[in-house]
Order: sequence, then structure tokens, then C-alpha cells
Amino acid sequence: MGSGIIFNGGSTGGGGTTINPTNNFIPVRSNATTFIDSCLWQVNADALRTVFGATVNGLDIDHSNRQYQLGQLNGQNETYISVNDTTSIIKTRFLGNEMGLKLDFNNNLYSFGDFDSINSNTSLYIDDASSLIYTKHSGQQEGLFFDFVNSLFQIGDFLNTGNSTYITVDDDNKICQLHTHDGRVIFDYSQIQFNGPTQHGAIDPADYLLITVNGNPYAIQLWNP
Repeated sequence: MGSGIIFNGGSTGGGGTTINPTNNFIPVRSNATTFIDSCLWQVNADALRTVFGATVNGLDIDHSNRQYQLGQLNGQNETYISVNDTTSIIKTRFLGNEMGLKLDFNNNLYSFGDFDSINSNTSLYIDDASSLIYTKHSGQQEGLFFDFVNSLFQIGDFLNTGNSTYITVDDDNKICQLHTHDGRVIFDYSQIQFNGPTQHGAIDPADYLLITVNGNPYAIQLWNP
């Protein structure tokens, strides 16, 4: 009659390993028998964060709300990049303020610089929905304005925030204009137009156009055709 054999080799020593002390922290091996908390915190099945000194920093992945952040999230300079898939916006932050870069894919609007007016509001905008590129300073639109739909391009103080000195290129109408506060000079494909004050003389016609060529002033007498 046969007999069965049951063999129990017993423990080879140690009694197993210890688990890390804090719930939801992903463990890291400290030695052959001990696990400790890592800097990775599994908040729930959809959220993973890195924690340093009890502060969430470095990485914050929130799959449930489709929000992802990378950088110095708390304390010091708070310099980080944020990806929000719900709003389709990628942006950077510094000292708790939105600045540097903002990509709004829903509205096809891309902003660079101090677009949230934290300092001097010096910023560049690409409005792809309207085919525009423009700059701002101190909350005012000035500097550059490019309208690719209408082939209109302007450089300077084109919205009269200061002395209204700017250049306009109207490619559809083949016109270039030099604007100042008191007048403008227009160049088109057939003529030159001057709109502004002229020097008055003592004879008829009593107008002269004053110009300077190579540092020398000249007065051109104006006659009606």
C-alpha cells in the first residue's frame, strides 16, 4: 500500500518583508526586507502625484479631470507647465500667474509673453481662426498687426495709443502709407499723395512743400494743375 509524503521545508528565515507605512504611496525597496514610501502618491485609480515634504510638486497627473502639470507646482517660483485636455489649453505659470505661453486649441488662439497683464503686458498673439498676428503693450494693441485675409500689414502705433506714427501696407489695393499724428504720405501704383500741413508763402499759390535732401532743406512750390 502506497503512502503519500507531505514535505514542508519551513521558512528559510526572515519572516517576509515589511510594507511601506503610508496608504496610497507607491513603495520603494529600502533593503532586502523593508519597503518605504516613495515620492509617488497614487491618489486613486486615475491620479498620480509626486510629493516632496508633504507638498505636491514635480508631477501631477489627474486622468479623471484630464489635467496634467509638470514643474515647481508649489512654493519658490512656482514655474510649471499645465495641460488641460478638457479645455484644450496648454499654458505656463510663474509665481502663480499665467504668463509665457498659452495655447488655446479650441479657439485657435496662441499667446506668448505677458498675455495676462502681470507686468507691462508685452505680448504676441496668433489668432489662426481670423488669420491675424498682432502685438500688445500695456493693454493696448500696437507694434505689429498682420491681417492675412485682407492682405493688410501695419507696424507702429496704428490704433492711436500715442502719436499715431505707423506704416501701412495694403497689398490688395497696392498702397503703402506713412502715417503721422498730423498727416500721411500715400504711395500707390500711379501717384504719391500727401495729406498734411504745408508751408504758406506770399504768392499765389501760397503753399510750399518742405523737404530735406541729404541734410539740406528745400521748399517746393505747389501749383494747381
